[in-house]
Amino acid sequence: MKKMLFFILSLLCNINLVSAKEKGKLDIYYIDTFGDFLSEKVTIEDEIGTSFNISPIEIEGYSLVRVDGTESGAFQENRKNYTTCMI
Repeated sequence: MKKMLFFILSLLCNINLVSAKEKGKLDIYYIDTFGDFLSEKVTIEDEIGTSFNISPIEIEGYSLVRVDGTESGAFQENRKNYTTCMI
């Protein structure tokens, strides 16, 4: 009912609706081989379709073991994870 009323008012008042662009999110985790977090989770977001490129940070006393997730690509509708495992 409210949507219908708003639609009618927008037609009568010549209101243009501007939708906000949807954003994609990427959560970045740094863990050790035991699954313990080495830093706080970092979340980056941008408009869906915007390109991203991630490089693992250096953490003193740790070496890179593996990366789970895509280091580059485009933000998508579904939230993505990027996990760096270090030893």
